[in-house]
Amino acid sequence: MLTTSFWKRYFEEYDLLNELTPYRELLEAICVHIDIHRGDRVLDVGSGTGNLSMKLEKSGAIVTGIDFSKEGIEIHKAKTSLSEVIHGDITKPLPFSADQFTSVVSNNVLYTIPREERLAIMKELYRILKPGGKIAISNVIEGFRPHIIYIDHVRKLLRREGTIRTFIKVSSLLWPTIKILYYNYLISKEHEHGAYDFFRKDEQRQLLEETGFKDVSGDISTYSNQAVLNWGVK
Repeated sequence: MLTTSFWKRYFEEYDLLNELTPYRELLEAICVHIDIHRGDRVLDVGSGTGNLSMKLEKSGAIVTGIDFSKEGIEIHKAKTSLSEVIHGDITKPLPFSADQFTSVVSNNVLYTIPREERLAIMKELYRILKPGGKIAISNVIEGFRPHIIYIDHVRKLLRREGTIRTFIKVSSLLWPTIKILYYNYLISKEHEHGAYDFFRKDEQRQLLEETGFKDVSGDISTYSNQAVLNWGVK
């Protein structure tokens, strides 16, 4: 299992992802499918360094984040004073009342949780969501190849900004990119060793349906086809 010191180093480089088009597209897809309205109360499960929370806040949502990583929370709080961020373990009962949130979001979190514990977590998310509330969740899938995300980013950057500007931007991010690719490689190895369980085809959709969510979407491919997004309604 990867140690606390690993995750500290990982989160120090993590916000490099903000520069990557596929990552921005992933966050945008979650926001679009959660259909936020001003004043909505949103729980960001595994909020990390706060990128998704902050994007939701720009849409007028009141966001509460919860994460197990103190390192990620520190970075999140340094970036904004708007979010309420709680240090907590989502494998335990959540410190929220029933029907408290309008929406729940989660990005690339559940794959780090043992498969046998995921249904209990989803039932807690169902409990704290208001009737008619919506959940949108994304996770990386089996066969996860992080370098594909960077290749896709370069291709899209070339189309958008041309060769010279792309070369300048890619060069400036070269060393952080190498480090984050290496860290993602280590995460992939954890999957091979059985520590992390990447999602199988239709597994996330079935998990939402088993929990009791209605109108669950089919798998929506995102993150350069390295993750799937599903949403459902309580």
